[in-house]
Amino acid sequence: MFCSVLAATAADRAASAPAPTSAGVLPQSGRARSADLGGQRIAFVTVAWADGSSDPVPEAASRLVSLRPGDTYRALAVRQSVKQIFSLGRFRDVRVEAALDADGNTGLRFLLDPLSRVREFEVRGAPPGLERQIEEALGVETGEPVPDATLARMAAEERLRGLGYLDASVRVEVDPAGSDAAVEAVVEPGLRARVGSFRVETAPEDLTREITDELEMTPGRVWSEPEFVERLAGVRRILRERGYLLADLDFAFRRDDPSLVDVVLLVETGPEVVLEVLGFPGLGEGAQLALWALTERRLTDDALEGLRQQQEALLIADGYRDAAVTVERFPADSDERLTVRLTAEPGPRYTIGSVSVEGLPAESAALAEAALGPLREGRVFREEEWAAAGGGLRRRLLQAGHYRAEVSTSVAPRPDDPAALDLTARVRPGPAATIGSVRFEGAAPESPEELRQTAMLSVGMPFVAETVVGARETLETRFRNRGFLDAVVEVEAPVDPATRRAEVVFHIRAGDFLTVGEVIVAGLAATSESFLRARLPFREGDP
Repeated sequence: MFCSVLAATAADRAASAPAPTSAGVLPQSGRARSADLGGQRIAFVTVAWADGSSDPVPEAASRLVSLRPGDTYRALAVRQSVKQIFSLGRFRDVRVEAALDADGNTGLRFLLDPLSRVREFEVRGAPPGLERQIEEALGVETGEPVPDATLARMAAEERLRGLGYLDASVRVEVDPAGSDAAVEAVVEPGLRARVGSFRVETAPEDLTREITDELEMTPGRVWSEPEFVERLAGVRRILRERGYLLADLDFAFRRDDPSLVDVVLLVETGPEVVLEVLGFPGLGEGAQLALWALTERRLTDDALEGLRQQQEALLIADGYRDAAVTVERFPADSDERLTVRLTAEPGPRYTIGSVSVEGLPAESAALAEAALGPLREGRVFREEEWAAAGGGLRRRLLQAGHYRAEVSTSVAPRPDDPAALDLTARVRPGPAATIGSVRFEGAAPESPEELRQTAMLSVGMPFVAETVVGARETLETRFRNRGFLDAVVEVEAPVDPATRRAEVVFHIRAGDFLTVGEVIVAGLAATSESFLRARLPFREGDP
C-alpha cells in the first residue's frame, strides 16, 4: 500500500480529467512531492479504476474521499482518504495522481486497483470424505479475495499430513479474469500411512504397558502426528503421578514401507522425586499445594527459587516478619530418587502491642482514629497494613488543608515481650490553608459562574493540591468535549504564608471551536449503515 501524488503521464491524459477536456501534465517531472501542491485549490476530484475500466466505481469508495472540489490541498487529507478506502477491504492498491484540466486547474484522481475475488472454486483429487477439511485448510471462499496460493497450498498439505497422507502434494491454480478469478486445487494425496509398529524405550516394563495403553498405538491404526503429540499429555500425567517430575519425552518415526510408520517413544524418566514441606505454621497446606503445582512444569532452579521467595513473602505478610524459607535437593544414594524439600523457619508471629501518634494537634485527633483505628492491640502485625495506615493518615491531613503534612512510622518491640510491637506514627502537620480566591483568566467559552460550577472550588474550602489539580483536569476535559479539542488549562495556587490562604488562578486557552464534519462509515459487512448511524451519539454539526 502506498499513497503518493504523481505527475500524470501522457498515456493517462485521455482518462485523467472529466470529458470532454483532456488532462495535461503537471509542470514538474517524475514524482511530485506533497509540498508541490501545498496551498492550491483542488478543482476536481475523480475516483476511477486503475486499469481504465468504464465500470462504475463503488459509491462507498467515492464517499470515503475527504477532499472535495474547492478544498485546499492537504497531504494529510489525501493519506486519510487512502486509508479509509483501504478499510473497505476491496482493493489491492490505491494510487493518487495530480492532473491538470484544459484550463490549467489542478485536480486529484484516486485510482483503484481491485482485489481479485473468487468466482469459482473447485477441489479435485481429494480423498473421499475429506473434501470439506481440505477446503477449510485452503481458506478459499466464493466471493472473497483470492488467498495467497503458496500459503493455501502449504496449509492444505499440512492438514493432509496430519490425517496420515505424509507424501501429499497440493497444487493451487488461479485463473484471473478481470476482477474475478477461478481457483482450482489439485490434490495428489499419495498413500495413507498407518502404524506399522510402536515401542517405548528406556522406561520400566510396567510403565511401558501403561504408556502404550494411553497412546492406543495399535498396528494398522491411521498415523496422525498431531493426534499423537496431543496424546502425549496423558503420558506426562502418568509420569507425574508416578513421581517422575523431571521426566522428558521425545519421539521418532521411520518409514521402511511408504504405507507404514514405525514409531519409537523415548522416555527419560529421571529419578523419582519426593516432595517435602517442613516447618511451616499449621500443616503448611498452602506451601504444599504451591510446590505440587510446580510439578506441572519442570522443577527448574529458577522455578524453585521463585517459589521460595513467594512463600517467604507470604509468611512475612502474615506477621512472621523474621521468616526465612529455603529449598534443598537431596539425592539418594542411587540416581533413582531425589528429594526436594521446602523448609520454613518462621520465627515468632508478631502482634500489635500499642499504637500511638505524636505531633498531631488535638483538634485533628479524629483523623488519626479514622486512619489508625483498625490497628488494635493483640492484632497480628502486618508491615504493609501499618505502612498503608501511615499513608492514609497523611492523606487525611492533606484533605484537611495541611498541604505540607508529613507522617513517618516506626516499630519497636516491647522489652517484656519482643513479639509484641509498639507502633508510633510521628506527624508534622504543617500549617493548614484554605482557598482565598478562585479566578479564571484567558479566553474561556463559558461564564465565570459556569466555570466555578465545573471546577467545584469555593472560597473557604480547605486547600488540597489534588483537588485543585483535579479541577484543572475537569475544566480541560469539559472544553474538549464541547468542541475545543486543543484547549489547555494551567493552574497556579500560591499560598500566602501570612494569611494561609491560597489564591487559585486558572489560565485558559480554549483554542478553535471544532464541529463534527462528515461522518464516514466503512468496513461494515453484516450490519446496515443506517442501523449503526442511528446509534451514534453524535451528528454532523455537533461540537
